[in-house]
Amino acid sequence: MILESLGAFFGGILLGHLVTKYPKKKEEKKYDNPSSYGRNISVVVKDGEVIEEIVGEIKPVEDKDFDRLLSAVTNEVHDIGRLNLIKMSVKTNRGYTCEQVLSLCDQFDHDDNRSEAAILIYPRIKDKEDFIIVLNSFSFSNYKAKVMTALQLI
Repeated sequence: MILESLGAFFGGILLGHLVTKYPKKKEEKKYDNPSSYGRNISVVVKDGEVIEEIVGEIKPVEDKDFDRLLSAVTNEVHDIGRLNLIKMSVKTNRGYTCEQVLSLCDQFDHDDNRSEAAILIYPRIKDKEDFIIVLNSFSFSNYKAKVMTALQLI
């Protein structure tokens, strides 16, 4: 059941991945970087130099897809498994709200793992101005400081 939910979640998200088609010249390579702080960036490199950069917005995750992810994270027994699900989810071009991130982070048993999840998801947050609600979810201030330092917010 969990695997079916994950397959549906990631299948739905991966189908929405920004695909940009353009003519390629000989010796050109395209690189995708879907974790570029709210943007999906593709670049074309020729002879070691960037010759074209394509930027697209990250789309918000649909409610049904988020519910599947949250269910999978909730049903995972250990924090390590939860972190692995988060790592897979941030490899898409979908963005999350701080409320959604808070819901995901609340599933972790320990602040150390919760802080790692928050750091992983942060580049995908659409409303970074509300990130304080995620920071306030930490039981200990040293983990809040760890997240803020890692994300260069202080």
